[in-house]
Order: sequence, then structure tokens, then C-alpha cells
Amino acid sequence: MKKTITISYNFGSEVQLKTEPETKRIITGIILRPNGKMYECACGLETSWHQDVEIEKFPDTKRVGGFRNNK
Repeated sequence: MKKTITISYNFGSEVQLKTEPETKRIITGIILRPNGKMYECACGLETSWHQDVEIEKFPDTKRVGGFRNNK
């Protein structure tokens, strides 16, 4: 029997926990369990395992420069 599994985040993706939106974490591992997928999230030297529903993509905070009047 062939089974296809879709993952929401790849290795190196920047994510945040929904309960800690101010802390950026990096996906460093993915494990398949009978009850679903688990993602290893690293923040500095600490790592923790979380399910898909506990994490979300870290928002891109790119700054767009404005125009300056050079007079």
C-alpha cells in the first residue's frame, strides 16, 4: 500500500508557536507518529517538538523604504 504524506513546513522554515508569537524558531526535524506529524522547533540551543496545529509561519517583516526629498 502506497501512502502520500504532505508536510506543512520544510527543514529550515521560520515558524512561531501560537502561544509565543514573539519568538522565532527554526524547523530542524520532522517525525511521523501514528497520531500525526511532529515538528522539531529550535530556538537557540533549545529544541521542542510540536504538532502542526501549535505552530504557524513566522511573518515576513521586510521594510520598504520610502522616498526622501534631497533638497
